[in-house]
Amino acid sequence: TLIGRMKEKLPDVWSAGAYIWNFSWTVAATKAVKGAFPSCLTVLGGPHVPNRSEGFFKEHPYVDLLVHGEGEETFAALLSGRSDSGAFPGDLRGASFRTPEGGFYTTPPRPRVADLNIIPSPFLNGTFDELMRTHGDKVTGAVWETNRGCPYSCTFCDWGDSSLTKVKQ
Repeated sequence: TLIGRMKEKLPDVWSAGAYIWNFSWTVAATKAVKGAFPSCLTVLGGPHVPNRSEGFFKEHPYVDLLVHGEGEETFAALLSGRSDSGAFPGDLRGASFRTPEGGFYTTPPRPRVADLNIIPSPFLNGTFDELMRTHGDKVTGAVWETNRGCPYSCTFCDWGDSSLTKVKQ
């Protein structure tokens, strides 16, 4: 099981991308991780993460932090700037989190990434090579993002958000 494999090395951080198609699994897995490892920082990002966070945090008390918008830079800043005490970096942008007093705080948004070439591709840089060697027989598909944003507002699509109307390739 997921938790059984994680007990070999106690996790400091659990993160997952929340999409409409995996949301139920993602929150169930996050709840299980927080239940087994209460001190683990649980982070969710992705298109299904709401910008209004208070209701989300109340409904999902096992989630510690939400990353809004394009999350690569925010997540990297979170990991590289997190102190030994677990405090978040003071200049963290594009996130919502619980405060020590039990409230919620949303930081200013992070601008969209202007040049997607600065984000390394795990398909091209070798990150997935070992995964495919070890578990390739279980991989049923892969998502390769070739652009971000869309000028249309189709109701069935995550890209229909008004903040993402500029296409970036």
